[in-house]
Amino acid sequence: MRHYDIERAKLEIFSILKGQWSNGMVPHMVLNPIVRDDRGKRLRDSRVWRSWLNPYSPDDISTSGITQPPILAEAIVRIGEKMRWPERRTWYKSVFPALVAYHKWLYDERDPIRKD
Repeated sequence: MRHYDIERAKLEIFSILKGQWSNGMVPHMVLNPIVRDDRGKRLRDSRVWRSWLNPYSPDDISTSGITQPPILAEAIVRIGEKMRWPERRTWYKSVFPALVAYHKWLYDERDPIRKD
């Protein structure tokens, strides 16, 4: 998306970061609270994951309970490469805290080599 719509690419990153858990985990899906099929029947989307049972999940957003491979930083850098420097710096500063929290969570909870 960064090749043809930078603002939309940024919006996608901000949208997924909206679902970031308090422990830093970034879920692979932020779910629409109401999804209906083609006949208007409500589907069970957010209830499948039951992320609200985890104390780290957001209170106001339903998400999945798993994450994707950690390529978020790469996506953020690639989007930034399409911007001029002042805008790039603002972009990086806006996502940096969430990105650091995510990588800290990955290191603390998902590093198979790390030993406590």
